[in-house]
Amino acid sequence: MRILALTTSLPFPVTNGLAMRSASILDALYSLGHEIHLLALDQEAASLTRPLGYCKSVKVIPHRLPSVSDRTDYLRRLRGLPRSLPYGTQVCRSKQAEVAIRDLCQQKQIDAVLCETMRDHRFQCEPS
Repeated sequence: MRILALTTSLPFPVTNGLAMRSASILDALYSLGHEIHLLALDQEAASLTRPLGYCKSVKVIPHRLPSVSDRTDYLRRLRGLPRSLPYGTQVCRSKQAEVAIRDLCQQKQIDAVLCETMRDHRFQCEPS
Protein backbone atom coordinates (compact mmCIF):
# COMPACT_ATOMS: atom_id res chain seq x y z
CA MET A 1 0.00 0.00 0.00
CA ARG A 2 1.25 3.50 -0.84
CA ILE A 3 0.81 5.80 2.17
CA LEU A 4 1.16 9.57 2.29
CA ALA A 5 2.17 10.58 5.82
CA LEU A 6 1.44 14.18 6.84
CA THR A 7 3.26 15.61 9.85
CA THR A 8 3.75 19.03 11.40
CA SER A 9 7.48 18.43 11.82
CA LEU A 10 10.16 16.15 10.47
CA PRO A 11 10.58 12.96 12.49
CA PHE A 12 14.35 13.17 12.09
CA PRO A 13 16.45 13.86 13.99
CA VAL A 14 14.54 12.28 16.87
CA THR A 15 14.83 15.02 19.47
CA ASN A 16 11.45 14.87 21.20
CA GLY A 17 8.49 12.60 21.88
CA LEU A 18 6.51 13.70 18.83
CA ALA A 19 9.42 12.93 16.48
CA MET A 20 9.92 9.58 18.23
CA ARG A 21 6.25 8.70 17.81
CA SER A 22 6.16 9.71 14.13
CA ALA A 23 9.42 7.91 13.32
CA SER A 24 8.24 4.75 15.09
CA ILE A 25 4.89 4.68 13.26
CA LEU A 26 6.51 5.28 9.86
CA ASP A 27 9.20 2.70 10.52
CA ALA A 28 6.57 0.13 11.57
CA LEU A 29 4.50 0.75 8.44
CA TYR A 30 7.62 0.43 6.30
CA SER A 31 8.57 -2.84 8.00
CA LEU A 32 5.10 -4.19 7.12
CA GLY A 33 5.92 -3.59 3.45
CA HIS A 34 4.15 -0.29 2.84
CA GLU A 35 5.61 2.43 0.61
CA ILE A 36 5.82 5.65 2.66
CA HIS A 37 5.83 9.16 1.20
CA LEU A 38 6.31 11.92 3.79
CA LEU A 39 5.06 15.49 3.57
CA ALA A 40 6.07 17.60 6.57
CA LEU A 41 5.30 21.16 7.59
CA ASP A 42 8.48 22.42 9.17
CA GLN A 43 9.75 25.89 9.98
CA GLU A 44 13.27 24.85 9.04
CA ALA A 45 13.04 23.11 5.69
CA ALA A 46 16.80 22.49 5.78
CA SER A 47 16.53 20.45 9.00
CA LEU A 48 16.45 17.20 7.03
CA THR A 49 20.14 16.40 6.94
CA ARG A 50 19.82 12.90 5.46
CA PRO A 51 17.06 10.91 3.79
CA LEU A 52 14.82 8.79 5.96
CA GLY A 53 15.44 5.15 5.11
CA TYR A 54 11.81 4.17 5.54
CA CYS A 55 10.45 6.93 3.28
CA LYS A 56 10.42 6.54 -0.49
CA SER A 57 10.12 10.33 -0.81
CA VAL A 58 10.24 13.32 1.53
CA LYS A 59 8.82 16.76 0.81
CA VAL A 60 9.15 19.59 3.31
CA ILE A 61 6.86 22.63 3.18
CA PRO A 62 8.28 25.62 5.08
CA HIS A 63 5.59 26.55 7.60
CA ARG A 64 5.84 28.08 11.05
CA LEU A 65 3.43 26.77 13.65
CA PRO A 66 2.75 28.86 16.76
CA SER A 67 4.20 27.60 20.02
CA VAL A 68 1.71 25.90 22.30
CA SER A 69 3.04 27.94 25.22
CA ASP A 70 3.02 31.29 23.37
CA ARG A 71 0.74 33.58 25.36
CA THR A 72 0.32 36.03 22.47
CA ASP A 73 -1.58 33.38 20.53
CA TYR A 74 -4.51 33.16 22.98
CA LEU A 75 -6.52 35.82 21.12
CA ARG A 76 -6.19 33.90 17.88
CA ARG A 77 -7.40 30.76 19.67
CA LEU A 78 -10.42 32.58 21.05
CA ARG A 79 -11.30 33.97 17.61
CA GLY A 80 -11.28 30.41 16.31
CA LEU A 81 -14.02 29.19 18.66
CA PRO A 82 -17.07 30.19 16.57
CA ARG A 83 -15.51 29.12 13.26
CA SER A 84 -16.22 25.90 11.41
CA LEU A 85 -12.55 24.87 11.44
CA PRO A 86 -10.85 24.17 14.78
CA TYR A 87 -7.85 26.30 15.78
CA GLY A 88 -5.48 23.35 15.28
CA THR A 89 -6.62 23.00 11.68
CA GLN A 90 -6.39 26.73 11.01
CA VAL A 91 -2.73 26.93 12.04
CA CYS A 92 -1.83 23.93 9.84
CA ARG A 93 -3.51 25.29 6.72
CA SER A 94 -1.13 26.01 3.91
CA LYS A 95 -1.98 26.55 0.25
CA GLN A 96 1.45 25.18 -0.66
CA ALA A 97 0.74 22.02 1.38
CA GLU A 98 -2.69 21.57 -0.23
CA VAL A 99 -1.11 21.71 -3.70
CA ALA A 100 1.67 19.32 -2.64
CA ILE A 101 -0.87 16.85 -1.19
CA ARG A 102 -2.90 16.87 -4.39
CA ASP A 103 0.21 16.47 -6.54
CA LEU A 104 1.62 13.62 -4.44
CA CYS A 105 -1.71 11.79 -4.42
CA GLN A 106 -1.82 11.91 -8.21
CA GLN A 107 1.86 11.31 -8.96
CA LYS A 108 2.46 8.51 -6.44
CA GLN A 109 -1.04 6.97 -6.72
CA ILE A 110 -1.53 7.15 -2.95
CA ASP A 111 -3.82 4.51 -1.41
CA ALA A 112 -4.09 5.96 2.11
CA VAL A 113 -3.22 9.13 4.00
CA LEU A 114 -1.90 9.17 7.56
CA CYS A 115 -2.49 12.53 9.24
CA GLU A 116 -0.05 12.00 12.07
CA THR A 117 -0.24 15.48 13.59
CA MET A 118 -2.05 17.61 11.02
CA ARG A 119 -5.16 18.01 13.18
CA ASP A 120 -8.05 17.40 10.79
CA HIS A 121 -6.40 18.96 7.73
CA ARG A 122 -8.99 19.11 4.95
CA PHE A 123 -7.86 17.56 1.72
CA GLN A 124 -8.98 15.01 -0.80
CA CYS A 125 -7.02 12.51 -2.86
CA GLU A 126 -8.78 12.02 -6.14
CA PRO A 127 -8.43 8.59 -7.73
CA SER A 128 -6.41 8.66 -10.93
